[in-house]
Amino acid sequence: MLSEPGNNASHFDESAPRYAVGSLTVPAAYDVLWPLVVLLVLPLTIVSLLRWRAAARSTSRSVGWLLVILLLPGLGAVVHLAVTPRPDAIGDGEPAPGR
Repeated sequence: MLSEPGNNASHFDESAPRYAVGSLTVPAAYDVLWPLVVLLVLPLTIVSLLRWRAAARSTSRSVGWLLVILLLPGLGAVVHLAVTPRPDAIGDGEPAPGR
C-alpha cells in the first residue's frame, strides 16, 4: 500500500517558495551607511557623556539627561549638546585660558 510521492501530504511541496537561512539580503548601501552612522553617533555620545559628567546639576536632572543620552542614540546626544552650555561657559562667564 505504497502511495506515489506526489500524493503524499508529508512530502515537500516543490511549488512552495523556499527561503534558505542565508538567502535574505540587504542593499549594499546599508554596508556603507551603518559604519558611517556608528562613526558619527559614537563620538557624539562620548562627548555628550563627558560634558554630562563635567556639569554640576541636581541628581534628578543629571539622571534625566543620562537617560536621554543613552536611550535616544545620536538624537539624545545632539539634544544634550545643543541645550546645555559648554563647560567653559558654566563658570563665572570668563573664557577659559587660551581662548
